Amino acid sequence: NCESAISPMWIGLPKLPIHFFSTSSIFSIACTVGHPLKVDAATASLSRPSMACMCVEVDIRKLLPKCVWIGTGVYVGFWQEVVCENVSKYCKPCSRQGHHKEICKLI
Repeated sequence: NCESAISPMWIGLPKLPIHFFSTSSIFSIACTVGHPLKVDAATASLSRPSMACMCVEVDIRKLLPKCVWIGTGVYVGFWQEVVCENVSKYCKPCSRQGHHKEICKLI
């Protein structure tokens, strides 16, 4: 009875420059974390320019990045902070979501 380790999760990009707020730019950035699903309404409407937020499918067995490199030209770019919200727990030994192996009752 294995559960999938793929889970949707909201991520935020605080202080992302406003010219990166197009859906195509945000999806390109989100691809470095997982499979992009959608941007939130505030990001799409530019009503919250302090942070871009999107829903991304991620493999919760893997470490999630705290920042990603955004290249803006040859040898030019910047490190963008990535804020992961409500990361699901995953127990590798029993292959189930909701807890870590330290509290697993099946092993």
